[in-house]
Amino acid sequence: MAEAGLSLEKRITALEERIARQETEAPSVVTLATLAPETLKLKKPIPVYLRSTGEDWIASFLDGNINASGETEPEALDNLKDILTATFRHLTSLPAEKLGPGPARQLAVLREFVESP
Repeated sequence: MAEAGLSLEKRITALEERIARQETEAPSVVTLATLAPETLKLKKPIPVYLRSTGEDWIASFLDGNINASGETEPEALDNLKDILTATFRHLTSLPAEKLGPGPARQLAVLREFVESP
């Protein structure tokens, strides 16, 4: 019984330490100035929030509701570029009347930042 309690105490301590790290590690903000090697062009830089989960990195374009993760910051950013371009291409390939409110809003936001060459 004591071992189970000790194991639980260790878990709680580890979780408390993890929470404390996340609270002190505010996300950093970077901007994407290009989608290279993709051919899509940016009208203006895209603000991206980067944060560590302790195990990987999450890159978020909040206005566009697009997120990606990776084992490193550069990998998370590359994955975000891939998802962002795939989303833009997919949404622009659909007739406007086929888009629901969410995808229509997402496309409108993406069009503020991205254009086809």
